[in-house]
Amino acid sequence: MTVQSTPFKATGGMRQVVTLPKHSLWLFFIFIAPVLSDALYGLAQAFSIPLPFSPGIVLRSLIILSAAPIVVGALLKMNNRPVIWLAALVLSVIPSMFVSGVLGGDLVYDLSALSKSLYLPVITVLILFLLKRYPMPADDLLKAIEYSAYLYAFFLVVPGWLGLQVYTYGDFAYGSKGVFHAGNDASVTLGVSLIALGYRLIYVKFSITRLLTLTFCVYALTEIGSRAALIFILGSVLAVVIGSLVLKPPTQLRGFGGAAKRVLSGTSVVFLLAGLVGYGLTVQLESEYQRNKLYEIARGDVPRLALTQTGLQYLSERNTLLNFIGEGADKYERGVARFWHGRVHRMTEVDWLDALGRYGLLFAILSHCFVIVALRKAFLATLVKRDVMAFTAGSGLFLFLAHSVTAGHALYSPAPAAIAGAYLALIVFPKPPPRQNMSAA
Repeated sequence: MTVQSTPFKATGGMRQVVTLPKHSLWLFFIFIAPVLSDALYGLAQAFSIPLPFSPGIVLRSLIILSAAPIVVGALLKMNNRPVIWLAALVLSVIPSMFVSGVLGGDLVYDLSALSKSLYLPVITVLILFLLKRYPMPADDLLKAIEYSAYLYAFFLVVPGWLGLQVYTYGDFAYGSKGVFHAGNDASVTLGVSLIALGYRLIYVKFSITRLLTLTFCVYALTEIGSRAALIFILGSVLAVVIGSLVLKPPTQLRGFGGAAKRVLSGTSVVFLLAGLVGYGLTVQLESEYQRNKLYEIARGDVPRLALTQTGLQYLSERNTLLNFIGEGADKYERGVARFWHGRVHRMTEVDWLDALGRYGLLFAILSHCFVIVALRKAFLATLVKRDVMAFTAGSGLFLFLAHSVTAGHALYSPAPAAIAGAYLALIVFPKPPPRQNMSAA
C-alpha cells in the first residue's frame, strides 16, 4: 500500500490518496474471497436460505475468466515450462471431451469438473504473471495464504460455538467442518497453509499475537477430526525442525541474536504443534469410529481402499482405449457410482485414479509430472543452497501431493490447488525481490 500527496483544489492544500497495489487485489480474489464465498454458502444453508448457485463456483469461474487473457497470451508465447504444461494438459483432455459428447455425457457437468481439474495450472500461470509483472515480493504471497488460513480457522471453529456446524462424520464421532460442506478440501487447504504460517512466524516476524493465531489455526484443523488433519500437523512439525537445523537463515536472522530468535520461535512452534497433535489424537481415540480409522493407519492400510478397488474394477471392465483417452467426468463417475447404491456420481477420491478415469493416462501423467519436477527443483535448492523459501514451498507442495496420491481432494480441488499454485510459482520462478522492510508484516 502506498500513500501519495496530491493537490486539493478546493483549499489549495494537499490531500493524501491511498493506492492499493494491483497485485494485492489479485491476491484478495485468489486467496481471500473464495474462503468468504464458501463460508457464505455454508451460512445460507445453515439458515435454510435457498441460493440459485454456489458463490464459490461463480467466483472461481470469474477468476478463471479474468485470468483467461493472461493465460491465452502466455500460451501464444509458450515461453516457459508452466505454460507448456498447461497447453499440454488442455490438448490431452480433448479426446475425452469428444468421447463424452459422443456417448451422451452431461456437458455442463464435464465443463465444471474440467475447470476444477485445470485450476492448479491456471492459477500457477496467473501467479507467475503477477510475480513477473509487478514485481511482487514472495512474502506477499505467503501473507495472503496466512490471512486465508485465519479465515478458514474462524469459519471452522466459531460457528460451532454458536451452534452452526456441519459434522465431519456425524454426531457419533468427533469433528466439525464449521460452515464448510467440503470438509476434505478445507482440511487440505488449511493443512498445506500451515507451512506458510510457520515460515512467516519464524523467518519474518515472531510475535505472541502471531503465535496465538497459529495456535488457533492448528486447533481448527484438529477440530475437523480427520486423520489427515493430524498428519498435516505432524508434517509441519517435521518441516519446522528440519528448517531450523539445516537451512540458511535470511540476513536479518543471522548472528547470535538472529539464532536466538530462530531457536525461540522454532521451539515454540514445535511444542505448540506437538501439544495439539496430542490433543487431536486423544479426542479421536475417544470415538470408536475414529479409533478404528487410526488403527487402520497403524496397520498400514491404504486410505480410500474400498473406493480405489471399485474404481479399478470399473476401469478393468470398460474399453481399454478409454483408459488411454478418458471419457469425461460425467460418464466415468456414473460408472463408478454403479458400485455404490443410491449415488448418481461417485469419485474414488484418489486424484491419480480419478484423473485416469476422467481424462485418460496422458492427462494423469502430465498433471503429476510438473509437480514432481518442481519438487525436485525445491529439493536441490534446499540441499545445495539451503534456501529457506525453496524448502518452505517444497514442504507445502510435498504434503499437498502426498494427500493427492493417497486420499485425493488436492490436485483437482480449487481451494487447496490455489495454495499449491502459489508454492509452485515460488519454486519455478526466479527468486522475487525481497521486501525492503521485513518487519512490516
